[in-house]
Amino acid sequence: MKRDRTKRCRLTRTDWIVCASLGVAVCAAQLVLSVPGADPSQWQSLAIAAGLLPPRDVVPGFWHHLVSWLFTLFGIGTATRALAVLGALFSGVLASLAYVVTRQALVLSVRLVDDSPVYFEKIVPFFAASAAVLLAVSPPVWHLAQTFNADQLHAALFLALAALWLKWLTAGGAVRLYLATLGAGLLSADTPFALSFVPGLFLLGYFALWRQVREGFFEAPKALPRPEAFPKWKAFFLFTGALGLGVWLNATIFACREGVAANAWDRGELYFRYGMGYAERFFGASTLAGWVLGLALGLMPLVVAVRTCPLAVTDERGKRRGVHVLLFFAACLAAMQLGALPGARFWALEREAVLVPSGFLLALYVLCAALALALAAAAFTFTGLETLARDAKRPKTRKYGLAVARAVPALVLGMVVWTCLHAPQPVETAMMRLVHEAIGETLDECGEAKWIFTDGQLDDALRLAAAARGQSLEPLNLMSGPGAWERSVRERAFPETSIERVHAATGIPALLRVWACETPHGLKDAAVQLGFELWKREMRALPKMSGLVAREEGLTDEAARQGIERCEALARRILDLGPRVE
Repeated sequence: MKRDRTKRCRLTRTDWIVCASLGVAVCAAQLVLSVPGADPSQWQSLAIAAGLLPPRDVVPGFWHHLVSWLFTLFGIGTATRALAVLGALFSGVLASLAYVVTRQALVLSVRLVDDSPVYFEKIVPFFAASAAVLLAVSPPVWHLAQTFNADQLHAALFLALAALWLKWLTAGGAVRLYLATLGAGLLSADTPFALSFVPGLFLLGYFALWRQVREGFFEAPKALPRPEAFPKWKAFFLFTGALGLGVWLNATIFACREGVAANAWDRGELYFRYGMGYAERFFGASTLAGWVLGLALGLMPLVVAVRTCPLAVTDERGKRRGVHVLLFFAACLAAMQLGALPGARFWALEREAVLVPSGFLLALYVLCAALALALAAAAFTFTGLETLARDAKRPKTRKYGLAVARAVPALVLGMVVWTCLHAPQPVETAMMRLVHEAIGETLDECGEAKWIFTDGQLDDALRLAAAARGQSLEPLNLMSGPGAWERSVRERAFPETSIERVHAATGIPALLRVWACETPHGLKDAAVQLGFELWKREMRALPKMSGLVAREEGLTDEAARQGIERCEALARRILDLGPRVE
C-alpha cells in the first residue's frame, strides 16, 4: 500500500533547522571568502542605479529600481558595501529555497511505503541538503552572489515560485496557484528566461506528473486537480495581466529616470524598444554552443532523472537494470556541471563564461543538474535500502543493498566536501584586490582634478569610487562610440551652455586636443591616463608623474616618489600573480 504524500510534503521542524543552517552557513562563507568589492560586470549597472549614469536598457529594470532607493537612502559608499552583504544574504536564501524545492521534488518522485519511514527520514533531507549546497557553491552561482544583482534576484524569485508551485501540487489552495501565476508574470516582465521557461516548466511538470500517476508510478496527491479541472483561463489572464503590469512599470520608471532622452528614443517607440531589448537579452545570453551544451548537459539529466526515478523505485516494474544505467549516466552528467569535476563543466570550456554570459541562465542549468543528481542518488539509495530490508536473509542481495546504501551517500558527501573546498577562488580574489587598489591609487593621484581622460575600461568603477569618497571626478572615455547613449554620457559631464559640451558631443579626442593644444593651461583641472602623445606633438616635456596618471602641473618630488613606490609594489604583485593565473 502506498503512502499518502500530503503530510510528507509539509516541512518539519528538522527541515526548518536544515533550511536555516544552510542559509546561515552559505551566507557566512560568502561574507568571508567572496571577492572583495563589486564584480566588474556589475560596475555599469551600479553606476546607473546610483544615478551617476542614465539608464541604458529597459530590461532588467526591477533591480535598478530597488537598488536606486538604496543609494538614495544610504549614499553611494554605504550602499555599495551593503550590496555585497545583500549578495551574501541572497546566496543563503538561494540555498534554503533550493533545499525546499529539491525536497518537494524528491517526495513526489521517490516511492514511500508504509513500513519504511526511515527511508524518508534519511534519504530526502540528506540529498536535498546536498543538492542545495552544490548549487550554492557551484562556480556560476558562487560568482553570481558576489554582489546583489539582477540575475541573483531573478534566481531567488524563480526558486520561490517553484517552491510555491510544488506546494500547490501537494497541498492545493487557489491562493498558492494564483500567487505563483502572478509572480511568474511579473518575473517574465523582467527577464525573457522566465517568459520562456517558467510557464512551460510549470505546465509540462504538471502534466508529466499526471502521466506518471496514470502509469502507476505513485499515487496522486489529494490536492492535485485533474488536467481537465486545471483553471487554465484564470491562470492565463492572471499571468498576462501581471506581465503587462510589469512591462508598464519598467517602461514608466525607465522614462522617468531620463532613459528615453539618453537613448534618443521617441516616447512612442519605447515599448517597441522594450521588445527589441527583450529579444537581444535572450539571444545574447548564450552562444549556439552554449545553448546546445547547456540544454544537453544541464536540462537533459533532469529530464532523464524525472522520467526514470519513479521506474527505478517501483516494485511493480521489471527490467530496472536499464533504468539504473540511464540514471547512472544522468547522475554523472549532473555531477560534471556542479563543480565536483571542474575540468568537465561545459561553461569552463572557455574563460569568463563566454559560452553562457547570463548568470541567471547558468543558475537554471546548475539548478537542473542539482535536482537531477539528488533524484538519481535518492533512487539508487532507496532501491539499495529496499533490497537490504526485503532480502536480508540472502547474502548476495544483502551485500548489494548494503553497498549501494552506503556508497551513494558517501560519494555525494565527498562531492559536496570537495566542491566546498574549491569554491573560493584565491587567484580571482587577489586579482580583484589589485584592481581596487589600482582604482584607489588612481584617485589619489588625480587629487583635485575634475576630469580624467581614460580608455574606458575602469570608468564606471572610478565613478563609483570617486562618488563614495566625495570626489568630483568625471571619466572621459577616449574610446566611447558614436551611439546616443555614449554621447549622452559624454555631454552630461559639462554644463549645457559650455563649449566643452559641443566638443564632447563630437568626441572626447576632440576635447583633449582642444584642451591640450589650443587652450592655455586647458588641462589644469584634468588628469590623463591615455593621450600622452599630445605633449610630444606640441614639443613639450612630459609632466612629472608617478605611473598611473599625468597632470599638467606635474607632481612634487615627494608625491612622485611615493606614487612610484606604490605603483612598483602593485606591479610586483601583478607579476607574482601571473603564473597563478596561467
